Amino acid sequence: AKWLVDWRHARVNQSFWVGSHEESFRNQNAQYDPALHTLTLRMPKCLEDRFGKRVEIPRLTFTRGQKELEDAILKKVSTFNKRAGVWKQRFRPVTYRFIEKKVGAVREFTVQASFEETAPEVTTSRQVGAIGVDLNADHIAIAETDRFGNPIGRASYNFMCKNLSSDQMSAVLGDHVAHVVARAKRAGKVLVCEDLDFAKKKAALRETASKGMRTMLSSFAYAKFYTLLASRARREGVDLLTRNPAFTSVIGYQKFRGYRGYSSHELAALTIARRGLGCSERPRTKGAFTRTVGI
Repeated sequence: AKWLVDWRHARVNQSFWVGSHEESFRNQNAQYDPALHTLTLRMPKCLEDRFGKRVEIPRLTFTRGQKELEDAILKKVSTFNKRAGVWKQRFRPVTYRFIEKKVGAVREFTVQASFEETAPEVTTSRQVGAIGVDLNADHIAIAETDRFGNPIGRASYNFMCKNLSSDQMSAVLGDHVAHVVARAKRAGKVLVCEDLDFAKKKAALRETASKGMRTMLSSFAYAKFYTLLASRARREGVDLLTRNPAFTSVIGYQKFRGYRGYSSHELAALTIARRGLGCSERPRTKGAFTRTVGI
């Protein structure tokens, strides 16, 4: 009987208070006042006799995103109305979720606020240069160029996906993505990555990866990496371009193999960065083939 009580409580330990952009404080039944830092909850009819019509939670501040929440409540944003074909100014709805947790003999409540996130202004430009990103089975290779497409920097971020859960893999990839995006933001340069065709990428890695790496391909979160990269770049105001990665390894090797210290994957990242800048991919005259060969 005690187990059944705990099980039923775990099933109903959350409540949602759905927001609306037309209501005051962007929610009809849960209204947060940024000036007073008070959350007022409107009780349903069945609980009015017990708690009254409204319950106030005073001195409530959120540990993360307090300023963003206040902006969502007080400031309008521009949205495009597809049906009317015009831009309109409106507020963003704010939805609240209450979660009840039992810590020993004490029951604690956590409140979360969710709303549409606004993208910051893009601070990077192709006029400054680009950073190419090449994803591989066991590492991420990047190459940085100046505005003319000349290589000026490189880096590789190694990782192992064996024996890691999906959450652990997301954490590892998230740390590397944070470094890559921070580097692009500091330099004011755009990020250029491969087109998101995961089937082709995994097929290519099966051909080039070692025998030990092939066993990891089925569990490797390729889609997760690009999702994290796009999300982080958007949040930091970094422009992210996608380009077709066809023959980037061959072009990088033939054109830039004279750059010592660059791995083949970093040369592929360099080619992707140059492709994002629209640079020429013709082979160098000195290194050009004088006869037809098979690669």
